[in-house]
Amino acid sequence: MDSSNTIMGIEGNSTDVPQIEMSLEFQDNESESIFSVLDANNAISKIQLESGIQIHGILGIPFLIENEWILDFKQLIITK
Repeated sequence: MDSSNTIMGIEGNSTDVPQIEMSLEFQDNESESIFSVLDANNAISKIQLESGIQIHGILGIPFLIENEWILDFKQLIITK
C-alpha cells in the first residue's frame, strides 16, 4: 500500500506524508498496520540533545487502540 495523508508534525505544521503498510514486532506480539512516514529529524535531534532520550519513532493512539496495547505510565511499560 502506498498512499498519502495529511498529519500535524511534531513541530506543529500540517504536512502531506506518505503512508506504508508494515509489520511491527514487540514483546513476541506482531501487529500489521498502516504508518505515516514523517521526517522529524530536527525535532527529534533537539529532544535527544536536551534530554538524552533517543527516539526511533512515534506510535499514535489509533495504533495502540487497534492493537490493544496499553501504556502503563507508573511502571513505564507497554503491555498487550
